[in-house]
Amino acid sequence: MKTLLSAAALTFVAAAPVFSQNMESEYASWPAYGGTDLEMTVDAKGTNFALWSPKAKAATVYLYNTDRNTAPYDSLEMRLGDNGVWRASVDRPLYGKFYTFRITDATGKRLAETPGVWAKATGTNGHRAAIIDFAKTDPEGWSADKGPELKSITDAVLYEMHHRDFSVHPSSGIVHKGKFLALTEPETRSILGDKTGIDHLKELGVTHVHILPSYDYNSVDESNLPSNQYNWGYDPFNYNIPEGSYSTDPANPEARVREMKEMVKALHDAGIGVVMDVVYNHTSPDSWLAQNHPEWFYHKPDGCFGNKVGEWLDVIDLDYNNRDLWDYQIETLKMWAGIVDGFRCDVAPLIPLEFWLKAREEVAKVNPDCFWLSESVEPVFTVANRARGMVSLSDSEVYQAFDVSYEYDIYYRFKDYLKGKISLAQYAEDINRQEAIYPDNYVKLRYLENHDNARGAFLIPDEKKLLVWTAFIYFQKGMTLLYAGQENGVKHLPNLFDADKVQWNTGKDYSALMSRLYEIKKSPVFADSTYEVKALPGDVLVATHSKGSDRYIGIFPVTGEASLIDIDLPNGLYTNLISGENVEVHAGMLAVDGRAIILNLPGAKE
Repeated sequence: MKTLLSAAALTFVAAAPVFSQNMESEYASWPAYGGTDLEMTVDAKGTNFALWSPKAKAATVYLYNTDRNTAPYDSLEMRLGDNGVWRASVDRPLYGKFYTFRITDATGKRLAETPGVWAKATGTNGHRAAIIDFAKTDPEGWSADKGPELKSITDAVLYEMHHRDFSVHPSSGIVHKGKFLALTEPETRSILGDKTGIDHLKELGVTHVHILPSYDYNSVDESNLPSNQYNWGYDPFNYNIPEGSYSTDPANPEARVREMKEMVKALHDAGIGVVMDVVYNHTSPDSWLAQNHPEWFYHKPDGCFGNKVGEWLDVIDLDYNNRDLWDYQIETLKMWAGIVDGFRCDVAPLIPLEFWLKAREEVAKVNPDCFWLSESVEPVFTVANRARGMVSLSDSEVYQAFDVSYEYDIYYRFKDYLKGKISLAQYAEDINRQEAIYPDNYVKLRYLENHDNARGAFLIPDEKKLLVWTAFIYFQKGMTLLYAGQENGVKHLPNLFDADKVQWNTGKDYSALMSRLYEIKKSPVFADSTYEVKALPGDVLVATHSKGSDRYIGIFPVTGEASLIDIDLPNGLYTNLISGENVEVHAGMLAVDGRAIILNLPGAKE
């Protein structure tokens, strides 16, 4: 098996992204290396550098005292050994130092300095790899750290958040605003006295946070953070390194690693798991992967980097026809699986199913409980992609490798109903169809909003209606997703390049309702039920979870208006599990006051 180039082993860099048409055939003839010591290893005896570059004419390691803006204090000429691997060593551990590689290609051209793609620690902006003692980055108790256990995956409530946005607002009461450490601070309060930060997540009933990309991405200059730059982070730069702008000291390579681990441990101690967003379809155009491995990327007919979707102008696509790319990405996943509890995989359907199956198999060797969430896509997008000759998996295919997929197959229909384009009965029919077309164990991610869509409070400005729909997404079969700020009725639209700060002083707080809905959903019935939704006159959704003799009925007047509905229940008093109030069925009719109702039939008072 051919293994991975490090440090610009080819004669192409991002400044001139033209790909030779015969490069793949030439590459296939190069000697293979199957070792695990590429890049750098260090112990008490010394520091060893290894670079696989069979066609290089020369290779050099440059050593630095600082992470930027200084000349090297030393350089090491590497020697070519077996299987195309260049090596150099120093007979002492170089902890605290930085390094880069530079090669001279077969034509005699000296290529740009780069850290290797295997680097797991860097300084500012990821431009120099760092030599650190990773044991010193482990928080106290890290070796025994473990994420929460769930009886069922449908018990999970996933809270989507951006590190910066969640804590940076002046009203948050958090000291380490915009940093990993924001989620380690206990007993933080807003200026109104409401719980924020990790205490807020606990009171909300959140079981897992979905953190937007946390590896090193390209679009924020870590050396100039006061400039208030912003990005979600979907332009990977270094896959194996935590993002420096979320660290208290981007120049300190130990700090970003240690502080991310401290965040994970604090969340775990609070009973909250961590789902990391990974972006494997594309990278930043000048990522180290693109500079070192142009053969791993999609190239347009003119030989230049590009992307198949077209409108994603800030990224370039990876090419999964190259199996060496698979090895690299899987090793990256295995590394992160030793830290976090699961992965949210960005546009997963655009990547071959076989890759995801292999990745899941290998990751399970590190973390058998790893959770896999696919960001699936709308049907029209799937059809358009296939028309372009692209891989574009259906949701049914996705479930072969993933535990949960987004509900984009019907989310657009939900928005169509809100716009008056379809009836509520048509929307209910779409939901019921999922029971027939997906595997028996399918789990859909249910949401009113996420970072790619308008806020729920924007789509549904009437608060009474909004709360009914909120109750419905919790009651739906599947897993619930909340987008940070949703619990405060935030209305502004998310944007890739604009801050979406969670505001803690909106005067609205739906946390108590959401917490109660979470407690209801923990019933085992919701994990394994026969599910059905129907629409009644007056636009009332009635949904039923049934398992044996146990039955939960949800009644959702999505107009927020009072009505009298015909319901198939015995006459008597029933307890609304949301409010604790009694409701009465009389002569087969139930008076609804415009609020959601959830009933558990065994609890009926006859």
